[in-house]
Amino acid sequence: MSRGIRSLVVDLHGFHLGAAMETASWALRKDVERLTIITGRGLHSPGGVPVIKPELEKYLNRNGYWWHHPEKRHADGFQDPGVRRPVNPGAIAVTRM
Repeated sequence: MSRGIRSLVVDLHGFHLGAAMETASWALRKDVERLTIITGRGLHSPGGVPVIKPELEKYLNRNGYWWHHPEKRHADGFQDPGVRRPVNPGAIAVTRM
């Protein structure tokens, strides 16, 4: 593994779809072990329906990325070992193979 960045978090809150997809594409090209893309839940989209998250999921599937919705953590980032948390509906974690 290179000595580059191990982890990258990209927050797409407030982005329109085109800019969000460009930013996500940029992040996916980075050489990092863990990439988390925060999409939000679509609460500010028309009708409260998510726009960015479903498009990003389609893009990841189409391009062969392994991804999942990470578990929620405490506000300080700590997660109790062995305790399963609910899925975070506003984030996508991409796994490097």
